[in-house]
Amino acid sequence: MIKSLLAGFSSRKLLEFIAILIFVLGGWAFFASQIERSAPGGPRSFEMGLIFWPPFGEETPETLAGLGVGLTLENSEHILVQVSWSPHTSSAFDKVAWMSNLAQKNEHALTIAFDWMDEDRIGLRDTAGNTWSFDDPKVRDSFTHEASAIAAKYQPDFLLLGVEVDFLAKNNPEEFRDFVSLYQRVYRSVKEKSRSTRVSVTFQLESMKEMIENKNSLVESPIVIAFGPLLDILGLSVYPCQSVLHPDFLPMDYFASVIPAETPVAIFETGWPTGENDEHVQASYVAWLLSVASTVSVNPLIWASTMDGDWEVQSESIATGSLPPCSGRVSGWSKHLGLWKANGAPKNAASVWKDWHRRSPQFRAAQGEAKEAQKDHEAKLRY
Repeated sequence: MIKSLLAGFSSRKLLEFIAILIFVLGGWAFFASQIERSAPGGPRSFEMGLIFWPPFGEETPETLAGLGVGLTLENSEHILVQVSWSPHTSSAFDKVAWMSNLAQKNEHALTIAFDWMDEDRIGLRDTAGNTWSFDDPKVRDSFTHEASAIAAKYQPDFLLLGVEVDFLAKNNPEEFRDFVSLYQRVYRSVKEKSRSTRVSVTFQLESMKEMIENKNSLVESPIVIAFGPLLDILGLSVYPCQSVLHPDFLPMDYFASVIPAETPVAIFETGWPTGENDEHVQASYVAWLLSVASTVSVNPLIWASTMDGDWEVQSESIATGSLPPCSGRVSGWSKHLGLWKANGAPKNAASVWKDWHRRSPQFRAAQGEAKEAQKDHEAKLRY
């Protein structure tokens, strides 16, 4: 049939027909590739979590804060509360109270994270010129006391004693060694207060990939090995937007190529920022991320921000698209990470996230089946 169809074409028309055919088949191939990235049916293998940052900080109107909390609770089963810490700031115990209480009241899993580095991960958080060090006995005592008190009060599922600590190892190796020695002390203290709490830190995946060079696995990195057996889980922050322009450039073995399948791993922070007209790119990243998470033993997976922050000017990398969107200073793109806008309006990615969230995690599905079986068993009992 095709032969008879082509017989009626001139050579020019034949070339045009072939070009159209290639275009159509190419479009189908692209469409098929997107299908492969879409969410499979059935339960997922990980909990989905969110971090709520009030869009306007302490100036956030109460109604908007309530909306943000509602969106966070409705679209997750795991809450991460990240607290900025230094020995010169107010108590971390007080800072985590609001969201930690809300998470537990609504039966969400809870992670609490201590973030003691500055925003751009150059050094320790310096508050109004007050420098400090993990080598200082008073700092060590203060950190140990606060982490232990939080563990005792909230019994969190995870307690992260540092965020993206590989930057400290790279920028200040001596300070990193001081922190590791303190970590060992605090780990044991936390376990005395809450034995079920899993204790760890996070490593920045893209930065670590650059540093491991020829090694095949993150767990072989000296920075990870420094913690010995006291990492209850391999904690990661994941921002491919630092190195690629678009999620379509990300391979399906992005995690599996550097993380052994049997290694327990948690993505405690991930995101992709949006500009004025590129919400579909963030949605594509969410679809890719949730599709590939099951290629390794990820649980939980936590998105960096429920809502956008208050921003007026886009960073050049987001506005022009000439550089990876997470290039430059963190303040230029971190307020663009929300799945919902600062006013509570959903972005395109929110619908992708919600579609996945509707699927029960496998372990909860198994728990549900077990409960149903127990109900059936109990229904047959007579007293």
